[in-house]
Amino acid sequence: MLNSFKTVLILLFITLIIPCSGVKNDEKKTDSVSTKDTNNIIIIDPIETYAEFSGGYDSLKMYLKKNNRLLLGKSKCQGKVYVEFVIENDGSVTNIKIYKGLDEECNKEAIRLIEQMPKWKPGELQGHPVREKVKVPISFDYPDFK
Repeated sequence: MLNSFKTVLILLFITLIIPCSGVKNDEKKTDSVSTKDTNNIIIIDPIETYAEFSGGYDSLKMYLKKNNRLLLGKSKCQGKVYVEFVIENDGSVTNIKIYKGLDEECNKEAIRLIEQMPKWKPGELQGHPVREKVKVPISFDYPDFK
């Protein structure tokens, strides 16, 4: 009798827990697509085709290296700055933030590089362009300072 009572309690507990999990407070489910609303910025996840820098990943690396002013200077910052931003429906870059930084000089240069980027090809969902959050590492590795 005690075992069946425990079983009923466990089943009751599970049925109460399962409906509460899944969608977070800042997410809404619509037709199996999760949207995150942060400060009235809707970002759809998952998407079918991800945003892409013009020319692909190799072109992005080349752009960052070619336009990085600290590679030309005497800066001693070394490592990677991770920058988070949103690719808009039209391919423009907005909402730039340092996700994981180094020092102030490197962080400012990373933001400048992202702000001056050309437009990206936006991600798509069901053939329509959608906003997408992207994180990009920007390397500040200088062999002269190792």
